Amino acid sequence: MNYKNIIALVVSALLIGAAFWVVFSEKIDFLAEKEAVQIDNESPKIVTVEDRKISDKTKPLNIDVSYPYIQGEDDFNQKVSVLVNGEIENFRKNALANDAAAKETDPEGYEAYPYEYILNISYEKGLVGENIASFVFAMYNFSGGVHGNSYYAAVNYDLQNNKEIMLADIFSGQPDYLVKISTYVKKDLERQMIERTGSIAGAWIEDGAGQKEENY
Repeated sequence: MNYKNIIALVVSALLIGAAFWVVFSEKIDFLAEKEAVQIDNESPKIVTVEDRKISDKTKPLNIDVSYPYIQGEDDFNQKVSVLVNGEIENFRKNALANDAAAKETDPEGYEAYPYEYILNISYEKGLVGENIASFVFAMYNFSGGVHGNSYYAAVNYDLQNNKEIMLADIFSGQPDYLVKISTYVKKDLERQMIERTGSIAGAWIEDGAGQKEENY
């Protein structure tokens, strides 16, 4: 093989190698971009909870409400809206009716000591992620009478299937789950009442802890 042929072979080998490297580099870049897209597509959905408020200080009412709002989760937001606005509507109705009755019964006393009716609603976040949003609402309602009432409501929501998670969903296949839960809760409440007051009389335990799903 002469000198010119050797040079030609070397040049050909270099050209082939360069062409292979260009194609290989482009393939690597394509795979890297594809993998990056797949990683982005598989990234967990970011759930941002906004704190929204409703306030009304128009006498004789004092309403102070905070509730969660999740962007893009219309079904969840509707559920929370129904809960919060239902509480506000019932409070307004009862408070204004009681206020009118108080004015009529004792106008002089009412003028000297006007009533104020209070509704406070706040919330605590539980588990909040791309699949589930869980919140507990703490409520205080004074719409007339001797004292106000404190109570709680929970919203546990399946964001993937747009449905509220009920106890029946958690205890699937256990038809007597309410009996077991109610029995445990009533026993514990009775113990607490006896420790604090020495009696369970007037505790209304059955009303709040009986075998009804709305109690839990």
